[in-house]
Amino acid sequence: MNHVGIPDGVSAGVDEKGEPVFYFAILSLFPDMIVRFVDWPSIRQLLLYLPRGLSAPIPRWGFIVRTDKNGVATRTWQDHSGETSQLTSVETTKGGLYVGGLHNNFVGFLKVDK
Repeated sequence: MNHVGIPDGVSAGVDEKGEPVFYFAILSLFPDMIVRFVDWPSIRQLLLYLPRGLSAPIPRWGFIVRTDKNGVATRTWQDHSGETSQLTSVETTKGGLYVGGLHNNFVGFLKVDK
């Protein structure tokens, strides 16, 4: 799977056809600056040492990715408000996903239509 960010929690489930799927909680998205230099690992490494004032801002989104058994992303859920940013866990249950994060003072529930 080509990651859009740093995955943390993963949970297994099945899709509407009974095929295995995986849900990834994305702790943090990669800044655009890092994505631009994906083919140059040494430059990416140097960018990590920039002072905070010079580094690119990291989007504070809630982000969940569902993949098939081959790691191909089949669906994403995104919260651009930032209320559920830095997700660390996603657990499957009938009808939805329980979601937790580093800075959330709640456990979220996302209804998932198959």
